[in-house]
Amino acid sequence: MYCQSEPNFSDEIKDETSIDKYWYKISQIHDMSDVYVFKELGNFVLDLLVIPHSNAACERMFSKVNLIKTDVRNRLYSDTVNSLLLASQSVNRECYKFNVTQNMINRITSYKHVAQDENETVDIHFEPE
Repeated sequence: MYCQSEPNFSDEIKDETSIDKYWYKISQIHDMSDVYVFKELGNFVLDLLVIPHSNAACERMFSKVNLIKTDVRNRLYSDTVNSLLLASQSVNRECYKFNVTQNMINRITSYKHVAQDENETVDIHFEPE
């Protein structure tokens, strides 16, 4: 594509420190006839940015799942495993300082848990101390 005039790289684009915002702004540059000059390039780079550069994060997640869902705990629901994974990601190193709210306790104790028989469910309610 031939550009009639040089694209205007404003200071706003030049000073952008976030790489995804930078390339988004590049993709929005248009010439005097309102044709997006770098739209395809900007979208291509944004697509490249979502590709992980290694599979270490994925492997780490599989390792965490294997630690959670062991032979002893093989009857855990997928939702439970997912919740445990999310909890492990959001808890920082100082988890002993974590404040449990009454809302959290209510939400945790409202779930149904599987009993010995697959078709039987048991409501478990904990009373906060």
